[in-house]
Amino acid sequence: MIKKNNSTPILRIFLKIFNFIFKLGLIQLILYCNGDSEKENYKSYFLKKNYPADEVKVNQLKNNYEAWLNSNHQKKVFPTIVTGIIRGKDLIYSYKIAANDQTNYSTGSLTKTFTATLVMRTIEKGLISLNDPVTKYFPKLKLENEILQSKPILIKNLLSHSSGLPDLRYYENGKSYPRSETGLSYNISEQIYPTGFHYRYSNHGFQLLGEILQKVHGKPLKQILEEELFFPLGMKYSIAAPTVTGAGGIQTNLHDISRYATMWLGEGKNFEEQKILKASTVNLMLEYVTKIPNFSPTKKYCGLGWRTERDEEGVTTFFHIGGANFTAAWIQMFPKYDIAVFYLSNPPEYDDNLMSQLILMQHKLGELASAIVGEKILIHRTKDTFPNLDLMSQYAGDYESPLTKAKLKVSVKDEKVYFDFSGKSKFSIPFYTINVTSGPGGKGAYEFAYDSETKKVLGLSTYNSFYKKLE
Repeated sequence: MIKKNNSTPILRIFLKIFNFIFKLGLIQLILYCNGDSEKENYKSYFLKKNYPADEVKVNQLKNNYEAWLNSNHQKKVFPTIVTGIIRGKDLIYSYKIAANDQTNYSTGSLTKTFTATLVMRTIEKGLISLNDPVTKYFPKLKLENEILQSKPILIKNLLSHSSGLPDLRYYENGKSYPRSETGLSYNISEQIYPTGFHYRYSNHGFQLLGEILQKVHGKPLKQILEEELFFPLGMKYSIAAPTVTGAGGIQTNLHDISRYATMWLGEGKNFEEQKILKASTVNLMLEYVTKIPNFSPTKKYCGLGWRTERDEEGVTTFFHIGGANFTAAWIQMFPKYDIAVFYLSNPPEYDDNLMSQLILMQHKLGELASAIVGEKILIHRTKDTFPNLDLMSQYAGDYESPLTKAKLKVSVKDEKVYFDFSGKSKFSIPFYTINVTSGPGGKGAYEFAYDSETKKVLGLSTYNSFYKKLE
């Protein structure tokens, strides 16, 4: 009896502890099944600022914008066009010329954002990982350049345009690998930059993502888009061509692109509040992958599928463009204000005059969106940032291309940075971020790359080569 009485309190304590742990585990399981376990440690950039609209200014800007659009239509710059502004779930403003809500337009490279969304959905399902190497899916595809001592190309490198593949708009007559050797459906260009150091736009990289998606899902990309995005988002008029790739081939319209924008403004939830992506995934896509020095809170960079800009508070905007003959597409989200703008058009020629008009249209839409949210500052405007003298001095030095052995000397004089390519051409370069410059080859043609650990300048990416900084 004595032993029995002494053991009973211990047994009761044990049972209470077991019961508590069981209940706690059950509660956690219920929360997980209900989706509340997603309260992870991530930074949300969707602040939902809300000020009273400046109605007088809104009406003035609308009238000015519509008159300007009609003038360009009469000049045949925009044969037809749809344009609009979404706030939360609502299409609060739209303007159409020779089109209706279901008129489809080619999206061009805007397709890449759909590809990125599919990839992230596939990652959430556990079918692939951001850190998977490309060779996991295409073992015969060896793109990494040994001369560059390049690391394996990962899924996240393809999404962030940091794979080291060239921008084919500027890089010509380079080596490519035939599809008969790689298992791909197209000939893919060679790698000319080290993996992961800097941004360089690549159509071939996103085509490769499309091929990976098809291999993982065991379906054509057209079917994956329809089942995984168009249907759950209610994009019932959009079309993916039978030949769609990860880089292009989608047509959409005013109705459907509004649904698409709603999903992004809703941090991954569609019009019916159903989850397409986790909120943490959406915010992860807006982070930068390549190393950018922390000399300024204002940054312009490429996240996972989106061009992104940030200031002291965090991400201010993310956007993408699609452009070619008969294609002009643009969508831009402002997560702080729960508002987005877009346009879709079919210009006959994507020339310099058209591009200048498109830039002006983006500005006008940004002005209108700013007035609608009652913000005195222009929400689409971010500051250009420039390197200080200390950073300029880190850029100065001798560089050499590991592939061609061409020489480059970078020097600083009178608070300007100069490039001297093998003594053949010397010019100063204007910066529009602390490590990205303009110059021959266009805006963003030159980008200094950093080591993510040592923070030392490793080299310089030009539009057609990589130059390693010599010690």
